[in-house]
Amino acid sequence: DIHITLGSNERDGKQVLCHELAHFFGRRNWHHNKRFWLLLKELLDHFGLNTQEYREREAEYVGKSANYL
Repeated sequence: DIHITLGSNERDGKQVLCHELAHFFGRRNWHHNKRFWLLLKELLDHFGLNTQEYREREAEYVGKSANYL
C-alpha cells in the first residue's frame, strides 16, 4: 500500500507522487539506491519537474539523491 499525504502545494505533491511511483515501479530491493534515484529522475523529467529543486529538498532527507539526480 502507498499512502500519500499532500499539502496544498501542487508542485510538491507531484514530486512526492513521482517519488512514490519510483518505489512502486522499482523493485523491492531498490529502496533509495542508485537505480531508484535514476528511475525517479526519469519520472521527474517526464513530468517536467525541476530535478535541481527536488535534489536540494531531498538532500536533507537522503544524501544519496545528490549523486544520482
